Amino acid sequence: MYGYFKSGLIGASLAGLLSSTAIAEEVVPKSTDGNFTLTGELLGFDGGLYTLKSVFGEVSIRADEVECFGDDCLKFTPIDREFGVAGLEILTKSLLPSLLIEYGSEAGYQVSISGGNQSGSVEVDFLDEASQMAAAVTVKGTGTKNGYVALAERSASIVLAGRPPNPAEVAAIAGSGQGDLSQSRRQEVIAMEALIILVADENPVRSLTVQQVNDVFTGRITNWSQLGGNDVPIRVYRRRDEDAITNVLRNDVFTNRNAAFPANAVTIPDEGSLSDVVAADPFGIGFSHFSEVADSRALSVRGSCGILASPTIFNIKSEEYPFSHRLYAFVPDGTLPHVAQGFMDYVVTDAAQDAVERAGFISGMVETATADDQGFRFANAILASQDEVGLRALLDMTGELIDAERLSTTLRFDESSSRLDVRAETDIKRLLDQLERKDFSAREIFLVGFTDSVGSANINNDLGKKRADQVLTRIRELAPEGLLEGFTFTTVGRGEVSPIACNDTAHGRFMNRRVEIWIRSKA
Repeated sequence: MYGYFKSGLIGASLAGLLSSTAIAEEVVPKSTDGNFTLTGELLGFDGGLYTLKSVFGEVSIRADEVECFGDDCLKFTPIDREFGVAGLEILTKSLLPSLLIEYGSEAGYQVSISGGNQSGSVEVDFLDEASQMAAAVTVKGTGTKNGYVALAERSASIVLAGRPPNPAEVAAIAGSGQGDLSQSRRQEVIAMEALIILVADENPVRSLTVQQVNDVFTGRITNWSQLGGNDVPIRVYRRRDEDAITNVLRNDVFTNRNAAFPANAVTIPDEGSLSDVVAADPFGIGFSHFSEVADSRALSVRGSCGILASPTIFNIKSEEYPFSHRLYAFVPDGTLPHVAQGFMDYVVTDAAQDAVERAGFISGMVETATADDQGFRFANAILASQDEVGLRALLDMTGELIDAERLSTTLRFDESSSRLDVRAETDIKRLLDQLERKDFSAREIFLVGFTDSVGSANINNDLGKKRADQVLTRIRELAPEGLLEGFTFTTVGRGEVSPIACNDTAHGRFMNRRVEIWIRSKA
């Protein structure tokens, strides 16, 4: 199983972070509990990691967990045990404190929490087995933008963000000597969220286009009859300008992100209250996070090309609902405080993802859906088939998958790159956990590669197959020895045959470039 281990003394080599000290003299690091000893040549020390050449090859060892014996041991100054976490308030207010407490308990720390000072911060203290301070963590709900500022100013070691850093933020963080976050793999997707458009359950409207959502919340559409509903005025409920979800609406929906809401729109201070108000108003409409749907009803969303997606948990996990969002934890280059690194290792484990679900967010845990569960998916594929060739390819795909189950694990690649993105690496490990827990020996695992619509259909089919092959290669590389024996894998390229987003935008094309995982009986 892939999981969190408290004593991870030996890690991957971080040669790029090391000083140029190539001493080539023998040293003996010994763990503080006396259970581990290694002899080797000291190649370097960066203040937190010793790097040695040993019989195991080049290894890195946490300096705070060993005593180093030998004339050439460098003096070790403990890494600062006080660090900050800053970013999205929806994470720092509820999810993060519970994750820190559960991580501390599993890792063997005594954890205490206090909060509510005037700045709105929460303090979490970690005590080791000797009741000595292992870490003092300050958590602040500053928002994504100010979280990146805190990282650049070195007042935070972890940023919880609703988006990757923009070029100016990347430059500021790099300027502080903490590496290029746009290229770094030191990030995790800790949860999924989504922007949801809410109406009362008795409202007859079931879906809106992205453009219609824009026009409603900017006052260009004012009557439900313009949307196929009753001939009554639309009552718009909104969140405050400073709330994160308002920025999501502006970024994801508004054609002019600075456009004004209707003058008569009613501002509601929090998500829960907004959902309650909309649920009680048959002529109302509002927007919120998926975790705050409550008694109101979420509308499906149609793209400009007619593709329709509902905000289900499966569709948000697979990012097929167009307003799905990854919630990230970013850290800078360099050595983290020990507890901070342990926490980053912990947030992607099953235990942490269970806590994510309990807090009302969508976890990265693998879910399944049958072809019957994905009615919109196949209907969308039919709508997108423009010619006889496309329809024949759709028939072939449907014949392969009609009696199969699809996993929510949907693997994507960095933009303009053949490299799997960071979330894909974590999702492959979760897939391997699933294969380890369940017996799939009597079933066939299909890896189906898809592309956008740029280029010819034949070329895209070949490209889809290459992407599926690439994913299978990575699965085999990450799998523990012997785990995949007896499993049957098949890679298929389906090119542009089944888009899940419209190809008229860069984001839509990015979403369509993916590898899906399906499982069916060998018979």
